Amino acid sequence: MQNTQIKRISLVALATAGLIFAIVLSRGSWLPLPAKWLVNEDGKAAPGWVIALMGDGSEFRISKALSLLRHQNAEKIVISETLVKEFDLKNGCLPPVVTYLNYLTEKDVAPSDIIVTKCAVSSTQEEADCLLKTIKETSPPPTQITIVTSWFHTSRALWIYQRTFKGTGVAVQTVAAQTPEGSAENWWRYESTFLDVFLEYLKWTYWRLGIRDWVNSVPS
Repeated sequence: MQNTQIKRISLVALATAGLIFAIVLSRGSWLPLPAKWLVNEDGKAAPGWVIALMGDGSEFRISKALSLLRHQNAEKIVISETLVKEFDLKNGCLPPVVTYLNYLTEKDVAPSDIIVTKCAVSSTQEEADCLLKTIKETSPPPTQITIVTSWFHTSRALWIYQRTFKGTGVAVQTVAAQTPEGSAENWWRYESTFLDVFLEYLKWTYWRLGIRDWVNSVPS
């Protein structure tokens, strides 16, 4: 059973990779399509909390979240504790949450406008689970949240958060932060965004086929 599942996963991953490469090699006007399919954002914040997701590109996400706090309807900025490698700590690297708290302080953001979740997360799903726990412990809780993330991650982030917050009465939307290079219009021209799009499809495969649940069910 496990071997069958692994073969199925491998075939889907290869098919996804093959599709992306075929589109790129075709050099047609539909080159932007694979990236555009990954984008699902509202463009502006709703009243409520703004969540800057951690991970690669999070420095651009925290900057966008700050902009939403100052110029739109956002009420608070939320950032998460992340798992930090012991190697990084030994070499003097600050945990991301400390770096971003310092950044927000330098930008004169009031401490009362910042919420730090305390779960040491390492994935979007863990961030969503931790935020849900934080909201349940908050009175009054927000009725709307805006997820700030990279453009290629907006669709999957929205799906994960909507699934996590289903039945809670909390509305979820997404806003894309600028990436240092590449966009949905020219993603194939840059190594970083090419890999981002490719990996995002693999992550969608991981989630939509229930691979995470299957892996967690396998005895260690």
